[in-house]
Amino acid sequence: MKNLKKTLIALSIGALCALAALAARESYVLDRLEKVSYDARMVFARDRAPADSDVCVVLIDEASMKAMNPLVGRWPWPRSVMADILEYISMGNPKAVILDILYVEKERGGEAGASGLGEGDEKLASVTAAGGNFIHAAQFMRDAEDEINKGLLNAPLPDYFTGRFALKMADGSMRQRPDSMPNTYALPLERFQEAAAGIGAVEFAPDSDGVFRRTRLLRPYGEDYFPMLGFSAFTREHADAQWLLTPDSLTAKGVNIPLDGEGNYLVNLYGNFNTYSISGIAASIQKMMQGETENLLIAPDEFKDKYVFIGSSAVGVYDLKATPLSGKTPGVFLQASVLSNALNDDFLRQPPKWFCAGIAFALALSAAWIVTFAPKLWEKVAGPFSFTGLYLVGAVYFFGFGYVWPVVPVVVAGISSATASFVFFSVTEGLERRKVRKLFSVYVTPEIIEELIEHEDRQAAAMYGSEEDVTVLFSDIRSFTAISEKLSAPRVVEMLNVYFSEMTDAIFEYKGTIDKFIGDAIMSFWGAPIKEPRHARQAVLASLRMMEKLKGVNEELKKRGFEPLSIGIGINTGTAVLGNIGSAKKLNYTVIGETVNLASRVEGLTKGYGCPLIITEFTFRALEGEIPCGVLDVVRVKGKQEPVRMYAPLVDINPSPDELSAAREKALLMEEAFSLYLQKNWDGAIKMYSTLGQSVYTRLMTERIEYYRQNDPGDNWDGVLGMTTK
Repeated sequence: MKNLKKTLIALSIGALCALAALAARESYVLDRLEKVSYDARMVFARDRAPADSDVCVVLIDEASMKAMNPLVGRWPWPRSVMADILEYISMGNPKAVILDILYVEKERGGEAGASGLGEGDEKLASVTAAGGNFIHAAQFMRDAEDEINKGLLNAPLPDYFTGRFALKMADGSMRQRPDSMPNTYALPLERFQEAAAGIGAVEFAPDSDGVFRRTRLLRPYGEDYFPMLGFSAFTREHADAQWLLTPDSLTAKGVNIPLDGEGNYLVNLYGNFNTYSISGIAASIQKMMQGETENLLIAPDEFKDKYVFIGSSAVGVYDLKATPLSGKTPGVFLQASVLSNALNDDFLRQPPKWFCAGIAFALALSAAWIVTFAPKLWEKVAGPFSFTGLYLVGAVYFFGFGYVWPVVPVVVAGISSATASFVFFSVTEGLERRKVRKLFSVYVTPEIIEELIEHEDRQAAAMYGSEEDVTVLFSDIRSFTAISEKLSAPRVVEMLNVYFSEMTDAIFEYKGTIDKFIGDAIMSFWGAPIKEPRHARQAVLASLRMMEKLKGVNEELKKRGFEPLSIGIGINTGTAVLGNIGSAKKLNYTVIGETVNLASRVEGLTKGYGCPLIITEFTFRALEGEIPCGVLDVVRVKGKQEPVRMYAPLVDINPSPDELSAAREKALLMEEAFSLYLQKNWDGAIKMYSTLGQSVYTRLMTERIEYYRQNDPGDNWDGVLGMTTK
């Protein structure tokens, strides 16, 4: 019942922590942490990843700006210069030339021709038309209404433009929210539109932290959709495709591109692009104009069958963006990454929404369960962190294969669940532990208390009662009444404190439980509250240790002016009732039953047999021969009908091999002597007992045999000695 209650509490804590983490996943802190986690995985997995070999980037870099400045001045360069560069690239027969440069206004300066365009614009338009594979940039924006632009917003796109460049959309495609729908645009010059093979949108919106991670592959305007610049070359190769846009995907025949559930596309960035400096192309053009066609810095063939992006990495062009890979990533790299993703099916895929919830609940519940039921502190700590760490490793590993697992909500669910469970059970179990310590501190060693605390199933048995297999020990100081009558009360207390201190240490040394002190007597037991399979052995060893320590006690008492003490110890093994017994006002943790009563009676026999330590046959059998013992007698103690054999251990604590061997031989002799005694072979029995040497016990048995020799006990005699006193 207690474990069921703890299970329900642990599951409740885990579930609440998981729900809280999932509810807070969109909060500022968790969202920012998730973005940090995403960026870290991107760096780990993609920092050196190469883009598709068919994708290359021609950069207007710092070197180009410096090299071209003496020739054509500052940026923007004359469009005739750009026309020459693009014409040079076209000589290599690329698959597409994608311009990440807006040409939405006429070039300043120069005279306009019949078309209304200057010479540079006309040349650029001609190069675009001749190439037949140029993709120009456009912008679709949302602007706030004011007095100036009031009449310009939501103007329709030219029919010619939508007819040529709008994508075919399938029924059921999602629409962008009206409050975020573009309401104005900036299109390439009309001549460029006519000459271009495609149009692509260039604006990229950063996330809330200013980092560029995602975009919309299709940009709406009115009822029409247009591809973003990096995606336009791909859609151009699927000119007849009908696109279906949903929050989770963009699909067409043979194409399935995953989105993030809100219609956004996660850009799978690359750390390495095949790049060229536009200054190198300009230098190559100069060489060709001078008649040199060999050893060009950048030959046109470099661009054969390539998708060539033209963009800027120079600071002055203001197209550097913060991405997970770098704080200054050229915007054209984002566009090139999108195309490379599409060409290679190299997409980032987010798991279904239930995945995050399922993992968060699983980790939170597991953490709460481990903290609640793990027996060791290190297991309570290591378990949740191991599972969390394993999930983090999985999240990093599978990111390399394009799977974006949620991290922060899951980790927060697991760690918060472990922490909450630890705090809750530390408080509640702390009270329980203090209760257990208070209850048992006077009975057992601190080590046993800690072991008992770790085994909660034993706590209930210990505190509320159970039937246990135990070994019970009673010890008593012989002639204590006579000794104490000669002493004052303080001296009696002083003597007992010296004695009890050493005897208690001996019992605790072998993990015994002190039941009570009864005047000069000690009652203790083994086998509970902590299970000990060899409790009989532990009890006998403790008694031998007590006999050894008695020597030191007597030496100390002699120094203090006391007489030496002698003790008797009786031990029995069997079943007893264990628990807190008493009234509401006074409880005593104790064992009761026939096993206890017999142990007490056995202790009373020690003086009569001249043996300081006697054990019953039940304890003897439980020893399984580990400690040599000799049979003393078979006795029917007062209050019991069944006779019980009594044995005496024949060794001291830590005997040598020779002492063990001698004790085993003596045990065999005592067994044979007693067997002859039971067979009424009086002469043989006396002879065998005489070989054991003179002692109180051998004299007792010899006198008893002599008596029976003179007074035949009869045919019904069974050798049992009946005790009439306790």
